[in-house]
Amino acid sequence: MRENLENPFPLPLWLNKCFAAQSASVLYRAVVALRNKAYDKFAFLSHPPSRPTISIGGIRAGGTGKTPVAHFCGEYLSSRGYDIAFLSRGYGRRSKDQLLISPSETVSWESVGDEPSLLKKNLPQSWIAAGSNRVQSAKELSGRVSKDTVFILDDGFQHRRLRRNLDIICVHEHVLSDFMIPHGYLREPLSSLFRADFLILTAGISDSVERLTEVAKKLRNRYKKPVSILIQKPEYWVNGTSGETSAVLPLKEPIVVCGIARPHRFINLIRSMDIRPSEILSFKDHHIFQMNDFLGMRNLYSKGLVTTEKDFLRLSSIDSAKLPQTWYLKIKLDFADNESQTAFYSTMDKFNHKITQKEAL
Repeated sequence: MRENLENPFPLPLWLNKCFAAQSASVLYRAVVALRNKAYDKFAFLSHPPSRPTISIGGIRAGGTGKTPVAHFCGEYLSSRGYDIAFLSRGYGRRSKDQLLISPSETVSWESVGDEPSLLKKNLPQSWIAAGSNRVQSAKELSGRVSKDTVFILDDGFQHRRLRRNLDIICVHEHVLSDFMIPHGYLREPLSSLFRADFLILTAGISDSVERLTEVAKKLRNRYKKPVSILIQKPEYWVNGTSGETSAVLPLKEPIVVCGIARPHRFINLIRSMDIRPSEILSFKDHHIFQMNDFLGMRNLYSKGLVTTEKDFLRLSSIDSAKLPQTWYLKIKLDFADNESQTAFYSTMDKFNHKITQKEAL
């Protein structure tokens, strides 16, 4: 009788996949740990920039509000008299060149990416550097920007080749229970938060501030870092074609279009404004819109579209005559409480003080 070598108790497919994901996470974690250990031990692996540098980053893949926080910091520093240069990899852009965009130049999302383009749109006096080699971008910028310029790395926590003076990490509200990729969403282990200088929890208007406050408390106690909670709040609506602004959306039962990492946050936000979508079209983050995405939809032109500001940049590549009237929502960040506000300004003032001391030497 031939021995049966097959597993007599086969695991369900989903459980096999779970074990595979966990094994891959362990391997990924080991590779990340080795990389970070190398950068911690060998100073020559990283390069000091010629200007004070802030990194806005995260340890989770997508959806933690890094770009809005980069703009928030840039706006604050600009109000303090600094010039701003954003350094970005330019994810999703069609160009592969290293690009420098000066304050006097306009920029398309196709050339630099939707997030750098959005930063430039909302802070037009800033420089934009787009390219995978941010050390090279920093060197090229050094010969062109003023001595009062601050470099801001958008999504820069894992980019350790360029040193920074301040590491700001945007974290998800479930960060403490998350796992490493691919079993979870973490790009680095939670222990990497010890490397940060300041943590920011970004939240939607419908999120529970009480729950976020509890998460912030746990983060402060565990990592001994200052923590702020920033709430995304609606500011006003903008007609994408005419530029008209309105406090109230002039559409009834619009179609919602979004291609962002956390579409539910935007959907919950507009529902909190008593807007009832007739249909929701959700795409992957950084989706490049085509007219085919909207074909076959009934009553599209009579209902109109609403979308995020970042999505509108990519929607604008479609001939506006082929779409109904489109409105996007301007969103602002606001502090959830006095403790969050104090933590942010204290951190930024310490950064400012270090710059001033260095310049005085």
